Amino acid sequence: MNLTLTIATWNLDRAAATPNVRTQAMHEQIPAVKADIWVLTETHEGFALSGYRPLSTPDASRQQKGRKTTMLWVREDWAMQEIPVFPNLPEREDPARTWPSFTVSSRDTAPAVCAIVETPGGKLLVYGTVITYFGDKGPWGTTGNHQEQLRSTKAHHQDWDRLRNAYPELPFIVAGDFDATCDERNYPAKKTCDALRAAIAENGLVCLSKAHKIDHICVSAEHCGPCDVLIFHPTYFSPWSNKTVTVSDHHGVAVTVTVQG
Repeated sequence: MNLTLTIATWNLDRAAATPNVRTQAMHEQIPAVKADIWVLTETHEGFALSGYRPLSTPDASRQQKGRKTTMLWVREDWAMQEIPVFPNLPEREDPARTWPSFTVSSRDTAPAVCAIVETPGGKLLVYGTVITYFGDKGPWGTTGNHQEQLRSTKAHHQDWDRLRNAYPELPFIVAGDFDATCDERNYPAKKTCDALRAAIAENGLVCLSKAHKIDHICVSAEHCGPCDVLIFHPTYFSPWSNKTVTVSDHHGVAVTVTVQG
């Protein structure tokens, strides 16, 4: 394989199900990136990308119907096969959560999606996810700061290890909202960032989005060739606040990378 492609990820900060000026600004930005693969987080099934085929997490629990934690969008001329995530978790959360958490506790609330994507240059293993935030109080609103984020990071560490062992020959791409930086500034906390860096390094991944951002794209080191990184943070004029504001509270990240091997 020697394939150059563009992967992008963007947290849409609860994109609306129906069109409005904010979603219009999103739809203007997305084609400009010209990505082959998108990982959109905190999105909605009603926010669809033309020219792509989707794969999504279950509806985000304790939130509006159709709200999705993660959606993977792959260009429509590339086939994809869904691969289960967190297979060792219970199928359903019991008791059902009472808090809108992103924690990893059951398959029906899992924040991740994974697929084998068939490209003209060969197959890729693509994983999109949200690793929960510092203040997540857990499924029942009882957990203190750090705990769910560390638990979520460790669960992803194990899931990535499982997939790397199951598909050692495939280039592995992980993207999404990790809610922590990979640089030395250690946001939101060093303990959290150390766990994330360990999950990346010990699974043979390289983080290509090393700026002080919390949304990341990682590629298996042995398959990662030259790359260019684009950070975007578009604005629009909001009729609700009567001023220009950012489309999302997250920066988007796009990486054009040559996948080798």
